[in-house]
Amino acid sequence: MKNQCPICNSENTKIRDREIGVYECLKCTHVFTVITGNPLTPYTEEYYNNKHKNWFEHPDVRLFRKIVKQLDLENNQGKSLIDVGCGKGDFLKYVKNTGLKIQLYGIDPTKNVYDGIYFIQGDFMNIDFPDRKDFVVSTMVVEHVTEPNLFMRKIVDILKPNGVLVLNTINSGALIHYLARFLKIFGVRVVFDRLYDHHHLQHYTKKSLSQLVIQNGFEITSHTIHNFPLKAVDLPENRAIIRQIYLAGVAIIFAFSNVFGGGLSQTIVCRKHT
Repeated sequence: MKNQCPICNSENTKIRDREIGVYECLKCTHVFTVITGNPLTPYTEEYYNNKHKNWFEHPDVRLFRKIVKQLDLENNQGKSLIDVGCGKGDFLKYVKNTGLKIQLYGIDPTKNVYDGIYFIQGDFMNIDFPDRKDFVVSTMVVEHVTEPNLFMRKIVDILKPNGVLVLNTINSGALIHYLARFLKIFGVRVVFDRLYDHHHLQHYTKKSLSQLVIQNGFEITSHTIHNFPLKAVDLPENRAIIRQIYLAGVAIIFAFSNVFGGGLSQTIVCRKHT
């Protein structure tokens, strides 16, 4: 069925927004988008350099620093790490430029070249990896995939026993999501439509992301809610005044959620069972 939950497979779901096909699972709280026609966004240079220009011009260095610390890469030199859906390779370049001796790999539909990093261009789901890795990192990717459980099983296959996965995605339980749904009641859809833009097919709550990794053989060691850099926010393609109002509103929400919780991003660190 089209409205079957892609995380827990429950058919106990309800429509949240008929106009853009957003559903909610009443069992695991996962939110997902059902798109008719051609659901897949083409991840071309246009996607990276124009449509989501702010995001790729302002990488989340604070998150990169935290991941390096969580993986204790300083004491794991010589081990291997692959960034799944690496975009322009910003995280891998950050690790490389720290001087740590980590074997670095990245895979993405777009082409990347950087000295000391082995990049693979292609579809992660369709590539065989002959050697298992010690670490897998995937930031802002799992929300794009049509079948999250197949994606996770592929990650399990390429991780060594006791290997560690860092998975970062949008938090659909964020304060800004509640505000977007409230504004939509009064016919103001701009925030809602941007949050549920069709390049994101999956919208994870903290509960549904936890369930995804646990049911695929991982033990959670850390799960944090936070925000990404304000400069990385993609703005609506409207007049400058509208863009500034939108950005000011997001800045206020980020500032509030930094103090009281409800950030827009979540990062889970988990270890593969042997």
